[in-house]
Amino acid sequence: MNTGTINFSQQLDVIIYLLQETLDTQKGITEWIPLDDCKHFFGYGATQMSSLIKNESLVVSQIGRRKFISRKSLLGLLQRNIL
Repeated sequence: MNTGTINFSQQLDVIIYLLQETLDTQKGITEWIPLDDCKHFFGYGATQMSSLIKNESLVVSQIGRRKFISRKSLLGLLQRNIL
């Protein structure tokens, strides 16, 4: 998805949709979003997401090779970048 062509309100609607979808599929695990879902939402690859995690202090949990991003820290990132 090319997020540069939609406004912040539309981006927020997409992330709310993705969060709800994650909630529905994970059945009760509400705080953590799979890294792959975050990469897909932002349209970023692994390197760009690693940079966001490091530079924006996103909270990450790792289980085996899978990483999960804290929903609160992701929403905080979006709030800090409101234009």
